[in-house]
Amino acid sequence: ANLYDSLGFVENPALRRYDVADRVQDRASADVSYMFGERLELSANYTFLRNDFSQDTTLGLQEDRMHSVASAATVHVNDRLDLTGGYGLGKGRTFQKSQTSAGARFAFTADSNWTAKIDEEEVFVFAGIEWAAHARVSVGVDYQFSRNVSDYDLTGTKSVPAVDLPSTIFRRHEATLDARWQWMENTSIVGRWGWEEYDVSDFASNSVPLIFPVTGTANAIFLGDSSQGYRAHRLALLVKHTF
Repeated sequence: ANLYDSLGFVENPALRRYDVADRVQDRASADVSYMFGERLELSANYTFLRNDFSQDTTLGLQEDRMHSVASAATVHVNDRLDLTGGYGLGKGRTFQKSQTSAGARFAFTADSNWTAKIDEEEVFVFAGIEWAAHARVSVGVDYQFSRNVSDYDLTGTKSVPAVDLPSTIFRRHEATLDARWQWMENTSIVGRWGWEEYDVSDFASNSVPLIFPVTGTANAIFLGDSSQGYRAHRLALLVKHTF
């Protein structure tokens, strides 16, 4: 256990990385689909996942759980035109424990007053059109939008109360346009244009909270995984040949 330990740095025996810690996992999923005649197809999926880490680690991540629902519909307007669309919703929660910084550094028990509960919600929608304009020419348009919101509920002690972090919001838009030409029986040429926009409101990038005293010696350093918004255009030319 002390293979990588060095003087002044010893692994906390009560904390294990969540990706290697033992866990009790519950998983369930259900799928349903139905076709109304030859024109309309409907489908839906539900997934539940829960990981319990509390039997293997006292500190850090104790539990995470996720509920997600996704649905899709396809309308075959005629032999040349198809319309698709869908909606999805995911809700997740993680629960974490920590110990007071001034407490015993390698304590096996967590300070129950220091906890973090993080709620996450993801919503996405998509729509698409496939149109065979000619026997050799077809056009496709697709659009996707997703939004992720995370809320932080932190609990400290009476003497050192915790301050909840600001919510983070991530949004992403993506649109693509494909034009396909069936050049020969087994060869087609595809031209593709894509547009993507990503914007974020993240305390790790801006409005970083002050988490150490304004006066006196600083005893805490904020470390966060941050990302920046962007806008991008993509162009591609593909040649596809079937042997």
